[in-house]
Parts: sequence; structure tokens; C-alpha cells
Amino acid sequence: MSLPAGEINFVRAHRRDVDGLRAVAVLFVFLFHLDFGFVPGGFVGVDIFYVISGFVIFRSIQDAPVYDWHFVLAFYWRRVRRLVPALMCTIAICLILGYVILTPPEYVATARSGLAALFSVSNIYFADTLSYFADGAKTLPLLHTWSLGIEEQFYLIIPWLFVLLARIERKQKLIAAIAAISLLSFSYNIVSSYFVFDERHAFYMPMSRFWEIGVGALVALVEKKRMVSPLASKLFSVFGAVALVISFLIIDPRMVFPGFTALLPVCATALLILAQPGNQSLQMRILGSGPAQFFGRISYSLYLHHWVPIVFIGLLLGRDFEPYEKCVILLVTTLTAYTSWRFIEVPFRDNRMMGNRVFSLALGLMMLTMLSATGAILFTQGAVNRLNPAALSVYAGLQSGDEELHCQAFGAFPQIRNAGTCAVTPSSPPVDYILWGDSHAGVYAKRLGTELGREGFSGFTVQMSDCPPVLDVHFSKRKNQRECGQLADTILDWAQQGKVKVLIFSSRWAMLASEYRSPSEGVLPKKIYSNADGTELSFEQAFDATIKKLTQTGVKILIIGPSPEFHFDVPNTLMRSLQLDMNMPVLQRRNFEARQRIILKTFERMENVPNVAVFYPHRILCSDASCLSQIGNIPLYVDDDHLAPQGVAHLTPSIVKTFRKLHDN
Repeated sequence: MSLPAGEINFVRAHRRDVDGLRAVAVLFVFLFHLDFGFVPGGFVGVDIFYVISGFVIFRSIQDAPVYDWHFVLAFYWRRVRRLVPALMCTIAICLILGYVILTPPEYVATARSGLAALFSVSNIYFADTLSYFADGAKTLPLLHTWSLGIEEQFYLIIPWLFVLLARIERKQKLIAAIAAISLLSFSYNIVSSYFVFDERHAFYMPMSRFWEIGVGALVALVEKKRMVSPLASKLFSVFGAVALVISFLIIDPRMVFPGFTALLPVCATALLILAQPGNQSLQMRILGSGPAQFFGRISYSLYLHHWVPIVFIGLLLGRDFEPYEKCVILLVTTLTAYTSWRFIEVPFRDNRMMGNRVFSLALGLMMLTMLSATGAILFTQGAVNRLNPAALSVYAGLQSGDEELHCQAFGAFPQIRNAGTCAVTPSSPPVDYILWGDSHAGVYAKRLGTELGREGFSGFTVQMSDCPPVLDVHFSKRKNQRECGQLADTILDWAQQGKVKVLIFSSRWAMLASEYRSPSEGVLPKKIYSNADGTELSFEQAFDATIKKLTQTGVKILIIGPSPEFHFDVPNTLMRSLQLDMNMPVLQRRNFEARQRIILKTFERMENVPNVAVFYPHRILCSDASCLSQIGNIPLYVDDDHLAPQGVAHLTPSIVKTFRKLHDN
């Protein structure tokens, strides 16, 4: 394969300060991922990269002599040579280490994310997996490739924009076109972050991130037209530097991001580039220094490498890093990144060192090897046979579930889309109980239904994903929004008509009220809005109104409180601990109580309401110091927050006792 390498090689004077900004971006991302608390906003280094990328790429291609399909192919070819070899090396390292350290489900996830990264769609893959800020992210060694996906999706479109504008002789309209794309993207970011979708969608989706690259492109287009005055350069440098420092120190994972928050680091980076500092300026003395230039040169390899040891060493240790361990990881990763830059990046992207034919052959062989390896991992379900007997028993239990118990749909309950019913003891209304809630209600359905049936009580479970048992409200996340409201109205109708004696509530309560993100997924609590006038309500207000309205009908209410949520996947971590002879991590009770503070305070008040009882799972599952994740080699959870059948069985006798007392009084 032979492509014209010189089609888009126009490059103006090299900007050493921009290389220094790359160093700042990658180092602060690294420090953030190492959990250095003094840089809570270090993750905005990715946003700095986006602006730099837009600036550098547009600066190099805006004055190409011809915009045609040769230009497009040459552009794509350069991106492949620049990015793919080092990326493949990183994926290969993850697959090799994963064979030893990862459990079968984690290994399968890594293989899938590797394929997604190869085809530049890992951001879309991870958007359906979990939040970037989740503790569970530390089991995904290729999570950081999400940012590469967004960048490449942007550059999949842009060359054709140049071709189109050149074809219609509107090249002078390029600034307007990029500005329009950026404005549309920023608007999508705001709408998806705060209104229509959720922040995970906004964080990962290209439509809500293109504006950041577009800002860099606009800076490149403006830079070409005029030089800034010395005064403007100084002002841009000062304001840009101050804004960037504020971004690192003030922004933190508790904020909705990107949203409006991302404006600060993006605008700061744009100002620093627009400053066009002179060689004697303070900005250039810092960003143009030897260390900054070194880290700027290896920034891509350092970004690719930095997350891998954090994940794998973290999984092996099963605890937070000590300060000296963080420093060792930083030093060793810098050395491996330099090696990658020197022996992979430089040779593969330099036509003089490796011609197009040789590169094409090497790329084809690497791709074939990578596809074969990931295919084998997927075919063998994560190489299950490598597990020892103890770990294999945990894996087998995870696959079998709760098969010894059965239930059937409850036909008398109106069919609402996305609502599932489970009746162990079917009967006609009125029933003794309805267990109502989200997936956390579903985990109790079979075991609790069976035990209550043995006590002579009739009833059923009705559950809907992401639908907590609260009346007359809707939530900031739109999943099942209308159906959730219909379900709540139907439950209220049954209570008013005397068709049910006791309502049992179960939900992942902290998803409605907490000062912390969810431990494993890293998701912020939903906001609650009144159906009547759309005003935002606190959880206490919404739940108090629900209890009051239902108890006025004469129905009794049993609230199943929050179960401990872990910052790790329990069965996978138990498998690894048994396979590698490691200790299990521990959830401190104080961390559970901090996450559930608002919920526990609200439920404690409910204990004083007539005809209301509260059962607290954590009083059984937690000691004064910590909370149980397993008993022996048996996990009590199927993931980080949903109880396994064994966990439910551990709690059910106490729930039945509480129910009987409430029902009979």
C-alpha cells in the first residue's frame, strides 16, 4: 500500500509551549488517577488534550495545497501511524497481564474493550458500562482509551468538511463551520448533562465533546490570521494559567461533568495557546523547559501506559496505594512510556525509518494477532479453565443464581411495560403484601415470597429497573419515566381499594439522596421533581409525602433499608483472592453510614410513624467496624450492590419476623 505522505505535511513554526501543555495535561491526569488528593480536578487534563489536539491538527492541515480524497486518505494514514502501534502494544500488555490477574468476567470485558479501542469506539462501549469516576473503573485497564475514541470520531468527519468546503469554493467559511459544529456540540453537552440523559452519556458521547476539539481548531484558525500584542499575550497567559490552576484545584468528581464546568479548563487552555508567548516570557520558561518538553514528547505513550499499572497493581494489592508506591508507579511508568515512545511511536510514524509497505505488513500482522487473541478470550469465556477449584466454585455459583426457587407472573396485576411481577404464592386480591421497588426489590422476590408463603401470607413482587417506590414524582434520569409513574399510580389504586394489606419497599435508596457518588459505578444521585408543579424536592419531602398518602388509605408499610454497597465487585474480587491467595478488601461501616446518612436519618423518623416499620440489613451484615461481603468462600453479593441468594437468605428470617409483627398489629 502506498499513500502520498507529503499531502498534509504543511507545518508552521513549532510551538514548544504547546508541548509543555501536553506535559501538564498528562501529568495531572496521572496524579488524579493515583489519588493524589491535592489535584481533585486532575481529570480535566483530558479536556486540555482535546483543545491541544484540535489546535495541532488544524494548524497542520488548514493550508494543504489540495483537498481531495488523496488528502483524506493521507490524513487517516498519518493518524493510524501516529496512534495505532502504541495502542496495540498497550492492549497486548493488558491481555497478557489479564490472563494472570483478571477473573473470567473481567478478562472478557477487557477483551471487548480492547476491540472497541482498536476500532475507536471505546467511549461508546464504556458509556454502557459505568462512570469514569467509579471505583469499579479500577478493574478496567483500558478505560482510559475512551478519550481516544472521541478524538478519532471527530477526525473521521473533519477531513471531509475540508473537502466539501473546497469543492464548493467556500474554504473561507471554515471558521463559521467549525464554530457552528462546536456550538451545536456544546448545546448537546448542556442538554444531556442536566436535562435529557445523564452525565455518563454526556461524558462519553462524542456529540457532547466535539466542541472542546473545535475550540482548539478555532484557536488554530485565529492564530493564522493575526499575532497578539505583547499586552494581550501577558493577559492571556495570566488569566489562562490562573483558570487552569483553579480547574485542577476546585473541580472535583462530585460535580456534574462536562456540563458548564468543562468551560473553565477548555477556555484556560485556549487562552494559553492564544498567548503565543515569547521565548523570554514566564509561560515559555515553564512550558518550554527541559522536563516539560520531555513529558510533552512522551505524553501519548505516558497516557496509554499510566492507567495499566494503577489497575493491575491495585487489584493485586486490594487496597489504596501508599505514597511511596504512587511515586514508584509514576517513575517506572515514565520509563516504560519513554521506551514506548522511542522504540514504537517514533519508528512506526516516521516514513524514513519504516516505509509504508513495511508498516502495512506490520500493522496487518499485529491486527491479526490481536483479533485472534481477543477471539480466543471471548470463545473460552475468559479462559475459565485457568481457575483453581476454589475460585471455580465461586464462578460456578455466579452462573447458577437462585435456580432452586421459582415464581410466576401475577396475572391479576395490570401489565405495565418494563414492570415485572413474581408471585410464589399466587392468589386473588386482596393480598397480604406487595413487595415494590427497583432491582433491589427483585433480589428478595423469590426467597422472601417463599418464606412468607410458608407463614401463610399471600402476595407478590412488582419491580421496575430504576424505579424507586415513591409517589407523585419523577426523576432527573429518564429511564422508565412514564412507566414508573404508571406503576406508582397503580400501587396507590390498590391501596385505596383495599386490595393489599402491607406494602414492602425496597430500593437502592442512596441513588436518590447522598453526598457521595455510588461507590462502584461512580454515579451521582438523581434529582427528584414533583409531578404537580415540577419543583425539585428533597428525598425527605418526597418520601414523607409518599408514606403519608399511603398510610391514609389504611395500608401498612415495611421499609427494607439500604444494603451495604461495596467499592468492588464482590464475586470477582473473591475469585481473585482465592486464585492468587490474597486478602479480600474491606468496606468500613463508617463509609457505609456516610454514603447513607440522609437515607438512614429519614428512615429513623419513619420508625415513629404508626403502621410503619423499618428493617435495616446493615445491622445484620455489618459489625461495628466493617461490613460482610462473603461468608467463607460464598459471596453475599452478585456484584457490588445487589445481594446474592445467599445474602438474601441471611436476612430473610429477620424480614419475615418484622413483617409478621407489623401485619398482625
